[in-house]
This record gives sequence, structure tokens and C-alpha cells, in this order.
Amino acid sequence: MQAPRPASSPAQRLAQRAWRLLHIDAGQAYRLIERAARQAQAQQDDAGLAWAELVRGFHQLYFATPEQAGQQLASARARFAALGQRNGAILAGAGHARALWRQGRVQQALEELLPLRDEGLANLRNEQRGVLLNAIAGCYSAQGNSENAFAYRKALRADCTCNGRDPAGLAPVDLTLDSSLRSGDVIATTSGLVAYTGVKLGASQTAEFTPVASYPGLTADVRARLGEMKVAPVSAEMVAANAPLPETARDAVLPATSVPKTVSTRDKRAEVN
Repeated sequence: MQAPRPASSPAQRLAQRAWRLLHIDAGQAYRLIERAARQAQAQQDDAGLAWAELVRGFHQLYFATPEQAGQQLASARARFAALGQRNGAILAGAGHARALWRQGRVQQALEELLPLRDEGLANLRNEQRGVLLNAIAGCYSAQGNSENAFAYRKALRADCTCNGRDPAGLAPVDLTLDSSLRSGDVIATTSGLVAYTGVKLGASQTAEFTPVASYPGLTADVRARLGEMKVAPVSAEMVAANAPLPETARDAVLPATSVPKTVSTRDKRAEVN
């Protein structure tokens, strides 16, 4: 008879809420992460702190540097391992490998990911399996190994989600939290295309955007072509929908787990989202 799982702590529940919000409301997710970390530290709650570090690491994959994300995810992996929580350790390991891939250390990333594959497929939940398979697919894509990348991409179709609710769903992202933006970057928003013009100094350090039609850094031809592009609106119903993820077979047919001996350095770095 299987022993009952220990009840989640308040800090752990906060961090898990943040996990579900990562691709829906990044700002709120960040605030929940910090609350969870403070609570966990105050209560000496190792499980809560492991979850806070895990979610903070994934947040940093998008809004900080891969080096920063890697440090958080390595710490989370060690905490989960010390607690004997294998699912958390696998998820943190997948994130850590993704940070390595983002640093160009693709071979090392695969060497961390492939030993986790079968156990992760057997034990992780839908969207968590998608995180693992997505990272493997991305590494193969970065190596120019389209055959393996496609095989993993096909296997994760029903698990891969950006909004936590449906496969390949799109979610609104708080652009003010994106530290990778550079002046002149053009971004699609629900109100049209805008160009990033920098950060307004002050207490809030808010990002500023200008409609492409009036942005001076673009030629008239480029402005005209961008003006022809249409951005499909995201409705409140799309964001608030509660459709569950479809169940995916855990025994999906995937390539062998052996790590390729050579790594291509060709410019084939198309990232799998």
C-alpha cells in the first residue's frame, strides 16, 4: 500500500500557484515566488523553498540570464534530491539543462536530460512532461538534428502548453519584465505593433513603447510593411478558459536515449517553444 503524500505547506502552495501562472501572468507569478520564498525561509520549510527556487529558475529563463536561472535550478534540484522528491528533482534538472542549452552548452544539456526521460515520462504530470520533452527537442534542434527534434516535438504536442490549459496555447506576457528587450525591438501587442524605446527612469522603471507608425528608427518602407501586418486579439475568454490538458500516452515512441557523440556548430539554433 502506497504511503500518503505529505500535505503541501503554505509556501509550497504559493510556489505551485506561481508555476501555473508563469505563462499567464508573469508579474503575479514573480510576486508569488518571492512570497513563497520568504515564507519558506521563515518557517525553515525546505520543500517550500525548493519549489520557490524551481519556479524562480524557470521565471529567470525568460526574464533574466541563463546563468542566473541555472544557479537557481541547480539549487532547487539539490533540495529536491535531499528531500527524496524525484519529480521535483527531474523538473529542476530539465530546467537546468535548458539553461545550459541557452548558454550554448547543448551537448552537456543532453547528457543531463536523456537519463531523465523515461522516469519523467512515467511520473511527471502532463505539462511537466512537456517541459522535459520540450527541452530535449530544443537541444536536438540547436544541434541541427531535425529528425530527433521533430520526434520529440511530435511526442509533446498534447503536453506542450504556453497557457497551462491547451496544447501550444498562447498566453499574454508582461513585456515590462522582459530584460532582453533592446531599443528598436518590434513587438506584437493586442493593440498592434509597437517598438521598444527604452525604460522610463523613476521609481517604477517602466518600459516605454511607440507605435511602429511613428517610431523614427524605421525606414518608411519597413514601417509600411509592418503596418500591413495584423495581430489577432487575445480575448478574455481565451485567457480564462479552463479546458484541461488532453491526456498523453506515457509510452510515446521516442528516439533512443543515447547522447550523440558529435555536436554540430552550424547556425541551426531554431528554438522549440
